[in-house]
Amino acid sequence: MAVQSVERAVGILELFGPDRPFLGITEMAELMGLGKTTVHGLVKTLCGLGMLQKDPGSSKYQLGLKLLELGHVSAGNLEVNQKSAGLVQSLAARTGFTCRVGLWSQSSILVVLNALPDVSGSFPSQFGPRIPGYCTGLGKAVLAFLSDDQLNQYLEKVDLVRRTEHTITDPEDLRRELHKTAQRGFAVSNRETLPIQAALGAPLFDRMGRVFGALSLSGGPEQVLGPNQDNLVGNLLQCAGGISRSMGHHPEYHSYKGPA
Repeated sequence: MAVQSVERAVGILELFGPDRPFLGITEMAELMGLGKTTVHGLVKTLCGLGMLQKDPGSSKYQLGLKLLELGHVSAGNLEVNQKSAGLVQSLAARTGFTCRVGLWSQSSILVVLNALPDVSGSFPSQFGPRIPGYCTGLGKAVLAFLSDDQLNQYLEKVDLVRRTEHTITDPEDLRRELHKTAQRGFAVSNRETLPIQAALGAPLFDRMGRVFGALSLSGGPEQVLGPNQDNLVGNLLQCAGGISRSMGHHPEYHSYKGPA
């Protein structure tokens, strides 16, 4: 019974997201398929622990500051963050673009490190949103280096939602794009998530040679994919290679040989 209560409590926390920042007891009960009395008891406990808090202006609840505290602790303890923070901040400062590290988790990318180019001497922020794999530079850099079975499983369950007119929504078109990505060693996302943003992504490998995440560089399409693209790709791959080596990956990293 105690285990069931924990599962239900975690389930309530997972109901919240960017599209549902506030929820009432009735909404939570309906989404969880539980009685309102049961949900109210769980919510009361979560509020007491600081994991939920009641919105003063309504009868709804939002995620509490305790989760933010725990998130900072978790991000700060991540091995990849500890080993890549300086490299990623240097890349952002050197190129003038926002750089991110994302980990492959639950069939999507969890951004765990953000580095801005204009924040000299500061430590990169350590957490961020969960973003889709199929239409982002970070995601495509990972998908291109998954095994065939892993990619097939991903495509079977993911909904390729059209986010802009440039989003790839056909599975076979995406497969072809990922094949090109694997051949050249880096991913390109050109206005596929946001109409004003492009990104370059490079895979990160662990000591077993498995892709576990990616490093990206993003900004305006004209700047990222313009005349300086080759230089940006070289810097990106060099940084990603350094991160992979720090994580125990020893084989020579992909070298960029120019546009495919």
